[in-house]
Amino acid sequence: MTVILIIFILITAGLIVASIKTKGKTRKILLTLLLIVLLIPLSLILLIKPSQQGKIFPHWGKISLLFSEPDDLWIPLAQATLKRNMQEYVFPLSHKYVGHYNIEILFSDKNINVWAIDKSDISMSVSFYDNETVLFSKTSSYAGGFKGSRGSGLTFIRYSLPEDLPINKKLRAKIVIMGNIDDFMKKYGDAKIIIKKGSDL
Repeated sequence: MTVILIIFILITAGLIVASIKTKGKTRKILLTLLLIVLLIPLSLILLIKPSQQGKIFPHWGKISLLFSEPDDLWIPLAQATLKRNMQEYVFPLSHKYVGHYNIEILFSDKNINVWAIDKSDISMSVSFYDNETVLFSKTSSYAGGFKGSRGSGLTFIRYSLPEDLPINKKLRAKIVIMGNIDDFMKKYGDAKIIIKKGSDL
């Protein structure tokens, strides 16, 4: 980002100097180029918030999330404690930002070795509803482990907005966990089901 800013400053400075030193048509062309160089980044900056919220240019919104994160970007949209005798979880939610989202199991034990977990113990499916209409469904065929500052866990399902679901709309997510939950929790301890923003890289 710093390199891009330096290049932008150098180009702008070069155009300013060149337009001062020249006359006639060349000066008009240089001034036009200078105006374009100044307006494009200014326009992109002004479009960050609406594009991140999917109102316009969602592709620019995804890119801008990489360097201009809203304060609430990583707050889970929904979460619940995993229970031994419960297979279905229903969450009301609304997606505020474009990009990738994950449905995860986050373990209470942050030191758990997620790479050693038998990922075939349980699987997961999700269906998103607008009233009674199913807008999107997906079943996990693979669980990917993650470990970091936010904890340790397994990512079961990934989806993307606005490709898979509408943005800024109240929906209902129904998650079904398949497999021996009781045995899974005996092996790996307490955990939460979480729906949250994922990385756009």
